[in-house]
Amino acid sequence: MHYLLALGTLTLLLAWILIAEAIIGFIAYARAPREERSWWMLVNCVATLLLGALIRLHWPSSSVWAIGTLLGVKLLITGFTRLMLVAGLRLAS
Repeated sequence: MHYLLALGTLTLLLAWILIAEAIIGFIAYARAPREERSWWMLVNCVATLLLGALIRLHWPSSSVWAIGTLLGVKLLITGFTRLMLVAGLRLAS
């Protein structure tokens, strides 16, 4: 079995998915009406892009630890930014 090859492939795929998610988030931020934009969306996009780039730049050696650690960080950042986005929308209405 080729467990390390599969782990490396999944890590590289995760890096590209995070980078694509960040690009789509930037496009969504740019196309949103000015009233619906929040800088928390932009913070989430930048953090996602940084995490994807970090995985990609350290790719062969990051395969062992990146999936659990950085994906956990990504989920925490996304959850926090969405909470702040909803809190800002509640204050605005």
